[in-house]
Amino acid sequence: MDHAADFEEFVRARGDALIRFVLSGNCEDAADLVQDALARLGDAWPRAQGCVRTTMARLHIRSWGRQRREVLVAAVPEHGRLDRYGDADL
Repeated sequence: MDHAADFEEFVRARGDALIRFVLSGNCEDAADLVQDALARLGDAWPRAQGCVRTTMARLHIRSWGRQRREVLVAAVPEHGRLDRYGDADL
């Protein structure tokens, strides 16, 4: 059995559904996540066929910690926050 052909068939048949599975709110991020997951599983395809969505979910959750958190405010404050470490000028 040709595992590379099976993998390519899976990607063609399920690629769009995998992108829709991602709840990132951004199509480009979803496509990147699918690509990362498939790249990780491609070499182990015969053993990893059932793990694509799980791998995608774990990669997505891992990315939360790397995202920058921004807080929107109605107005810019007059004074900044206190610098508790004393290195604000760095």
